[in-house]
Amino acid sequence: MFLPKKGYFSPPVVIILALITLTVAVVIYFNRGLILKSKENQPAPPSANQQSPQVSPKLSPTPDETADWEVYRNDKYKFKFSYPEAWQLIETADEEVFGVHLEKEGISIHFIVNAPGIGLSGAKFESIKVDKVNSSKASIIVDNQVVSIYVFPENKNVGIILDSIGPTQITQDSIKDFDQILSTFKFLE
Repeated sequence: MFLPKKGYFSPPVVIILALITLTVAVVIYFNRGLILKSKENQPAPPSANQQSPQVSPKLSPTPDETADWEVYRNDKYKFKFSYPEAWQLIETADEEVFGVHLEKEGISIHFIVNAPGIGLSGAKFESIKVDKVNSSKASIIVDNQVVSIYVFPENKNVGIILDSIGPTQITQDSIKDFDQILSTFKFLE
């Protein structure tokens, strides 16, 4: 039995490689006319002294969905926010707690100043920014349904809450509205 030396191909492997190479050469030879024609139809690349035109994409500004919203401003407690016209604004106050409430179709957003402590056991917390202020966002979820969302900016005396009234469930559209309203919230200096 013939064993090739280490590092050499056996004769059958050499024959197969030679046949593959020969086949490729024949295909290229008989198709050279097509290859030349396709090169003729291609535009010439720009020469070194020719500048290729620069195409800059036209970027249209993203429309601000909150631009035509109503603005609520409270100089006493030093905050403001914008909200869609479809939401009804209600102010409430007693001796200790002040609140601004937005309501629409059984969903409420509350801005509460001097709110008493709220128990949030079992809440899912995440860190967010509200007007560049580090804040905690707590989502209360029951049966895979958001029941309420609480936002507490650090060192500020305000809580922002999304919840539902009665049997109404919080929808993704309500959460989107809440997040958009929250994005407009600003502390006044």
